[in-house]
Amino acid sequence: MDDLSSFERSVSAALLQAGCDTFTASDLQRHTREVRDDIYADELAHGGDIASPFVNFIITHDVAIFTIFDDPFLVYVIPCTEREMISDTDAFAMFEVPEHIELLANKYGRSAPDATISRSLAETWLG
Repeated sequence: MDDLSSFERSVSAALLQAGCDTFTASDLQRHTREVRDDIYADELAHGGDIASPFVNFIITHDVAIFTIFDDPFLVYVIPCTEREMISDTDAFAMFEVPEHIELLANKYGRSAPDATISRSLAETWLG
């Protein structure tokens, strides 16, 4: 995807397809911005690099929404229970991006994300 409107449409469609009709792309945008800001502040406070890839996910209405801060920026929408996803990801640190992607592919059959965009456009989307 090369523009923000296509990215948002893809995110919205994935959320609806997963049965998540009360949590919108705008909600994801707001939540992701808050997480990104916290991670960036922590990285800067401890001499880290804000360009380092990391994973975040939120679970709502039995749907996990993964955001992977890398280039490209990836979004996966996975129907699952909160207990199941927490159990599946408990052993991974948020900076273990390949491990998360492998889990999504192997256990949940998601070899490709639901939406992608360059990290620089993702930063614009997040504001």
